Amino acid sequence: MVTLLQQSVREDILFLLQHAETSKSMWEALKLKAEGGKDIKKNKISLLKKEFDLFGCMKGETVRQMIERFCHLKIELERFGIHKDREEIVDKLVEALPQVDDWKTFVIVLKNDAKFDEITLDGLIE
Repeated sequence: MVTLLQQSVREDILFLLQHAETSKSMWEALKLKAEGGKDIKKNKISLLKKEFDLFGCMKGETVRQMIERFCHLKIELERFGIHKDREEIVDKLVEALPQVDDWKTFVIVLKNDAKFDEITLDGLIE
């Protein structure tokens, strides 16, 4: 297992880790390096929550890029144990769509659809 970890992680990262020679100690050191300590985790969670609350389409960004950024944010939220329900996720992405006429019309039609309350993130993206 030690050999597999050494082959999977860049040498410069392994060099920075202070660990014993067991695979468990290497794994724990890598986990701590990736996630950070308690204070870093707490700050990251706070930043992720703010990023979610303020999420929107950026100037010059395509809808595809915005969706990719949103999906990455969703993965990060889950990784840090921040769970948002389906409704929050869908509503946030709908709110983030560009405020141009074509998208405004799409959002109005979508929200007036009887099945809007059941739509999933995947369904919305499709």
